[in-house]
Amino acid sequence: MCQYSRSEVDRDFDQEAVVCPWIANPYSLISWRVVSLLDILRIYAELYCHLSTILGTTGIQLTIETDPPKMTESLAVNLVDRLTKMLVHCEKNGLTATADSMARTVQIWHEHHDKRKLGFDAISVATTLQDELARRICFILPSPSQLLYQEPIYQWEEVLAKFPQAKDDVIGMNRCRALGQDAAAIFHAMLVVEFGIIDLGKLIGVRDPKPGWDATYKKLKDILALGHKKCPRKLKPHFQTLELLGQNLEGMKLAWRNKISHADKKLVLLTSDFSERVAEEILTASRGFMRTLATSGIL
Repeated sequence: MCQYSRSEVDRDFDQEAVVCPWIANPYSLISWRVVSLLDILRIYAELYCHLSTILGTTGIQLTIETDPPKMTESLAVNLVDRLTKMLVHCEKNGLTATADSMARTVQIWHEHHDKRKLGFDAISVATTLQDELARRICFILPSPSQLLYQEPIYQWEEVLAKFPQAKDDVIGMNRCRALGQDAAAIFHAMLVVEFGIIDLGKLIGVRDPKPGWDATYKKLKDILALGHKKCPRKLKPHFQTLELLGQNLEGMKLAWRNKISHADKKLVLLTSDFSERVAEEILTASRGFMRTLATSGIL
């Protein structure tokens, strides 16, 4: 369950709800299934608490008979408008009984225009909502995880401007990190790095028919071993950047030693046994490598 600010609550009542996308990733169906289901079933606590309060207080007010009537038409109209918009959220989150109760309440209002009946129906909707939420298990993400989950491309904007094809895996990486799935996050990070590795390989003259980590890593090590004076002329202006990229790759190689294989020209996860520290080292090195590639002007 993610936090929802008051401004976001008002925004969602005032605007049509946006459908959470089902993100299909051909590389990792299992890790994406966890993220996507949580995204689809996401329930915002404050949004529903706010609605429940409105249903209860407004419902009671509308059921009280006074002579002359003190309840304004705008109060009833406002309640019906909120129910109509909130109905979409309930349907998307699987609160079908509540959605049906809301739809029935709105329909009866339009047919009979009875404010007192609307009040009783609003109280009934609130009770149904409470019953349905009681059957749900909700998770609360700590603040750092909320940022990773809700803004997964934060601090990756420069990289994605250069490598837009890596966006799905950047999102998958950070959302898996937010949920504590370190092995899945590293898997996505490896796929992100592959985009950069292949382009770097083209720059430094990799001729392997299967471009990837292994071929680029070996070629880069050979170039750096030559030194600035003996390296190919076209690479001399970028030698310092290549040294930095080499350090990033060495950092990743050291962190994933005995856990990730780069044999047969591609990266393969050998284990899911990653400590939080090791995962952070790999992800930090991955971002450093991709950011250097994206911002240094080398490509």
